[in-house]
Amino acid sequence: MDTFVDSSWYWLRYLDVNNQNKMCSPELSSKFLPVDLYVGGVEHAILHLLYSRFVCKVLEREKVLSGVKYPKDFSSLEPFAKLLSQGMVQGKTFKCSETGRYLKPTETEIKDSITIVKSTKKPANVTWEKMSKSKFNGISPEVVINQHGVDATRLFILYKAAPSDELPWDAKAIIGMERFLQRVKRLTQPTKKEETSKKLTKDKVFMATDLKYTANHAINEVTMALESTYSFPVAISELIKLTYKIEEAMKISSPSPQLIQTIEEAKNILITMLIPFSPKFASQILGKSPDQIQWPTVELDALKRNTETCVVMFNGRKIGTLQANETERMNGQTLKNLVLESGILSGINLNLEYSKVILAKEGRIINFLDGKSVKKSV
Repeated sequence: MDTFVDSSWYWLRYLDVNNQNKMCSPELSSKFLPVDLYVGGVEHAILHLLYSRFVCKVLEREKVLSGVKYPKDFSSLEPFAKLLSQGMVQGKTFKCSETGRYLKPTETEIKDSITIVKSTKKPANVTWEKMSKSKFNGISPEVVINQHGVDATRLFILYKAAPSDELPWDAKAIIGMERFLQRVKRLTQPTKKEETSKKLTKDKVFMATDLKYTANHAINEVTMALESTYSFPVAISELIKLTYKIEEAMKISSPSPQLIQTIEEAKNILITMLIPFSPKFASQILGKSPDQIQWPTVELDALKRNTETCVVMFNGRKIGTLQANETERMNGQTLKNLVLESGILSGINLNLEYSKVILAKEGRIINFLDGKSVKKSV
């Protein structure tokens, strides 16, 4: 049998490997199944995942899984709750334009910005393809890690492309992540103690508020990326933005005690959230192992600072505006309730049961379509 079939029941057995009477106890199955996330390439999605579902249905039919309780949002037993098809790492690939033969990088050279075959002096075909020994486009992990470090390498991989996208390998870009980690490390180095001032000038108050907003926005985005969206490039981008904001705040002369406290809090948040992406680097700075560190939580009040004007429209026509913060703008139902509470829609014949609400420009525009418009659009 196909090896994918042979291993299509491990998701159940691994929970209770020492059970001599049953494949798995109903208590453990009910507690841990279905598996939260299945990560695999395309071949796994069409083979292993398919076989696992088949095995699950057979076991259910044969009463092997009797007594197992699944979450309410599952109408039947399933081995996995969510699938994430990962992209492939691609290497720069050279082929002979005449024979189609794959070439080793040493068989080519650059001349007048054109890659040519040394033996024929003719241009080579240059593409990005899945790394393979037969294509001579692979990269040794040991060489890369020894040169750039494991944390910078990991950061580059997670930042370069989303998990489901293809990743064109560019070793030169890892240097950017090395520099980022060096910037973060400089933030944690002891600096010359500046004279503090209790005088709260406008720029100090704004900076403290702005930094707190940036830190909490980062917590929200990074947590969401780790738990649900898996948008690791977005998460790392937020950490880079937070680093720049901390640097900006540290340039304020005679900082107030409030600003100093906010800076220290932001630093701790930054290093803590680097743990999933650069565990060795972050743990060394914090002086603790990852399992001893508590993940930061979002202060919702800090996110309410960033209010903007939201345009309210009815069938594409502007009928009013209201102020909404980013959290409210990003949640369609919350923004809709704000509009209803504002009274902007009063006097307008709108059947909410049949209406459709469209958000645009990150919640800066909300458009209500009445039932007639919805029927026409359908």
